[in-house]
Amino acid sequence: MKEKYQEIELKLSHDGKFWFAKNASIKFKAVELLELEKKIEKNFSDYSQKNQIMQLKVFLRYDFDNFPKWLHQYHTHYFNRTLIFSL
Repeated sequence: MKEKYQEIELKLSHDGKFWFAKNASIKFKAVELLELEKKIEKNFSDYSQKNQIMQLKVFLRYDFDNFPKWLHQYHTHYFNRTLIFSL
């Protein structure tokens, strides 16, 4: 039997108080980045079990539209994260 694998991308941003991770279908919000990741893990763990997905990769891509222009030179390695969940 072939393993089911899926990838999801969320845009990551911070408004000075909260972290946000969202795409067209879902939105997460938390004060701490670790708290945000735990919310994502809980939500997608349930989703993976329901849909019999054996491995799920969640790419968190920082929203550089809100990033200070003077820091754009560092954007290629700043704040992109990958969460991997396996059943």
